[in-house]
Amino acid sequence: MSICAYHWPDGCKDVSVTNNIVAGAYYSAYLAPAHKCGEADTQTVFRNNVAHSVDGGASGEGLVTFPNPADPWTDQCFEASHFKAYKIKNGGVEAFQKTHKTVMSNMVLVDNHYSFALNLVCPSDYAETEILI
Repeated sequence: MSICAYHWPDGCKDVSVTNNIVAGAYYSAYLAPAHKCGEADTQTVFRNNVAHSVDGGASGEGLVTFPNPADPWTDQCFEASHFKAYKIKNGGVEAFQKTHKTVMSNMVLVDNHYSFALNLVCPSDYAETEILI
């Protein structure tokens, strides 16, 4: 399920993906935008979704998340939250973006090859990038 990712980096607004289950996907169960840091308890962009049994040949992720380009804070911090993934061939959650801080919260990631993979680019040479789990 690709949410606001097809025309990336064009942002989309007023999208809410909640309480879904994706099973048996080939590449990724979800490609979905993250939300602003600190809004995990109130955000509804991507919430309470489940991915399981994703086996994509050389790939297979539960959630590939990215900062929402519709919001200006993406270079400072983005957060993915309220997600569950199990029996995923590779990573339960994957993220790769240029940012100062990445937060993963309120997740259950079990029986996957690895729980999460964050491939981050520092905003400038030798700048610190913070990862919170």
